Amino acid sequence: MRHSRTSLAGLAAVSLMLAACTSSGRSLAPLVTPAQAGAQSAAVGAPPAPTNFTATRKSGSVPCPSADDSCSQTDLAWQSTAGAGTWFKIYSTGTGEDPAATCLSVQSQAVSKLNTKPDATNAQVFDPMAVGGGQTCWWITAVTGSGESAQAPAASNSSSAVAPSSAAAAPPAPTGFTAARKTGVTCPSADPNGDHCYQDDFAWQASADPETGFRIYSAATGFDPAATCATEQANETVQLEAKPADRSAQVFSPMAVGGGKMCYWITAVSSSGESAQVPAAGN
Repeated sequence: MRHSRTSLAGLAAVSLMLAACTSSGRSLAPLVTPAQAGAQSAAVGAPPAPTNFTATRKSGSVPCPSADDSCSQTDLAWQSTAGAGTWFKIYSTGTGEDPAATCLSVQSQAVSKLNTKPDATNAQVFDPMAVGGGQTCWWITAVTGSGESAQAPAASNSSSAVAPSSAAAAPPAPTGFTAARKTGVTCPSADPNGDHCYQDDFAWQASADPETGFRIYSAATGFDPAATCATEQANETVQLEAKPADRSAQVFSPMAVGGGKMCYWITAVSSSGESAQVPAAGN
């Protein structure tokens, strides 16, 4: 199963910020819960991701802060356990007119809206009023000299163009997902030549009901030095299907010469649907 990437529509291209500098860029980080984002970022030395991120758009219009035009105003707030001097980066995109689009499916199209001052806990974003459909989605990261945390979604991102009953039916995503690779392990097949394999050990936790199974996806970054797990997530394939009672698994694959790293994601799967993908710590 693949998550589609939907064309960006209905979102104004120009953003006017108050008490913040602008920054442009592109983020392809996978969607994770704030707790998982903190665990992931801690694994690579970046600051912990912010928590309790909210984005509230005021109804109607307000005067734009630097022009006579009318703007929309979005009030942002969050909490952070990062050290003093940490600043924050806000990303945003829209779901557009596609009725199947969700914040998860368009996250790869999110662009940087503003960089906050160090130690900020709130901000405002102003956008020129524009005609367009769909939902505006928001993410936040913490940034220090050591790096940038994983993206944490705004609470409002949970709503989407998908019917609420369908969205609520999907099982909760697993947590604490880890993937550890061993090299040079004897392949489990009865090969008289004693070939060697990679062994990937997976572990996770889940609060889903006893009938919920799990699906692990994988992708490789390959030889492109600019490739990351985030950029390759769209190319992931199903690595294995785990039984409902499983909380760990092993996968063996033939040894091969190649560059880059392996990236893994896990979902919870039931007859009602499939949860959002959760990256392995270290992706």
